[in-house]
Amino acid sequence: MLLFSSLRRYWQGRLKPRQQSGAPAAQARGDVEVLGKLPDKHDVMALINEILGATFTSHGHGLGVMLVAVLNHQQVRLTYGQRQAEALMALVAQRLEQTLGRVSSLHALDARLGPSEFLVLSHDAHDACAQRELADLLVEALNQSYKVAASVVNVSVAIGMAPAQHSYRDAQDVFQCADIALQQAMQRGRASLVVFEHHMRSSLMERQILENELITALNHEQLELVFQPIVATQTSSLVGFEALVRWNHPLRGRLQPGDFIRTAEDAALVCRVDLEVLRLAMRAMSDWMQAGMWQSAWFLSVNLSAQHFNQSGFAQRLAAMQREHGIACDNLRLEITESAMLQHIDVARHELTLLREAGYQIYMDDFGTGYSSFGQLRDLPFTALKIDKSFIDPVVSRFDRQAMVAFMVQMAHKLGIKVVAEGVETVEQFLLLKDINCEYAQGHFISPALNQRAATEWISQAGQGPLPA
Repeated sequence: MLLFSSLRRYWQGRLKPRQQSGAPAAQARGDVEVLGKLPDKHDVMALINEILGATFTSHGHGLGVMLVAVLNHQQVRLTYGQRQAEALMALVAQRLEQTLGRVSSLHALDARLGPSEFLVLSHDAHDACAQRELADLLVEALNQSYKVAASVVNVSVAIGMAPAQHSYRDAQDVFQCADIALQQAMQRGRASLVVFEHHMRSSLMERQILENELITALNHEQLELVFQPIVATQTSSLVGFEALVRWNHPLRGRLQPGDFIRTAEDAALVCRVDLEVLRLAMRAMSDWMQAGMWQSAWFLSVNLSAQHFNQSGFAQRLAAMQREHGIACDNLRLEITESAMLQHIDVARHELTLLREAGYQIYMDDFGTGYSSFGQLRDLPFTALKIDKSFIDPVVSRFDRQAMVAFMVQMAHKLGIKVVAEGVETVEQFLLLKDINCEYAQGHFISPALNQRAATEWISQAGQGPLPA
């Protein structure tokens, strides 16, 4: 039987240090030494299989695995270069080992799985509380600032844990359970910890099925748009539409964005979805232009994912689509949510500036839900913000929300930014927004989202709806 108390000495004796050549600086050689001493995935998978075969009891294996992902590793590599990214990972590895060394209740071993991931293997971990405490300790210890060269880097870490209380068939099974938990932790963002539960397997299978169906939908044009009118509050006249995507699923019927956009983001399909929405929006606008119905001052507003900012060429693809459909920059509004912008603020600032310089107007969507400040708005090239429906719902009944919305409008105007109120449901809300000089409004009071035929009828009636004079 393999005693885990001797695992570190045992493994160091078996492990052949991995050499990397061509590191010109002493610091780089030091980073390689630190990371090279750690077992890799192949090493640790073999070790897990040995433990599973040697230590099974009626209470389980006592084996727990945690996968630790450094979420902003790619951003560090792109900003500072590969060498500094490796230096950062060496510092994270050192802090990981130091933290494990302070834990006496569990035997633990750490390994490096890839450029941005580590694995922590704990044994004699029948005490679920002890293993959870270790995971919480790692979250706290690793989500800190690190000094790399002359820069201070704030590291974002997420952890997925396969607890010792489960029975595992083999190393692959353990690793898959931890990886399923890690994927959910990464979706939640910085300093997240998710412990694997059995129901997560079925959830993962459902997401994989939905992902495959979404690929089919994109290839067979199953996505379509609906259009929600946006009006000027002072004149009640139409100024444009927000284009909203729907999925005509052959079995599940019409799906809302909330039913599939998260899957699209996780599967790196959301940029394809956005480009399809842009194509459909421009085609609809082109149809209205050719019919002589579209006024030159009107616009279509389209939502964008922050993932566009992680790849080059979006502005060029957008310009090519415009040329194809004969659409001017000023007839488009590009919306990005506040939360997505805050997660990628450094990259977003550069990309948004390029789009603004090209002539696009850019809206911050769902303002008020992501804790951004007006100082950040001042430093970013937004031309309008959209106040989230959660602020508009109680704006008539609650004086504090009324004052907050009025303050948002006032501060936006001081920055030269226009304001759109979302989710306007009543005449009282509309009149209040008009009184505080909020420029634009959309919501069911004005009109629900319309299919293209109904939107065409709305346009043909010059945007006349059940609005107050």
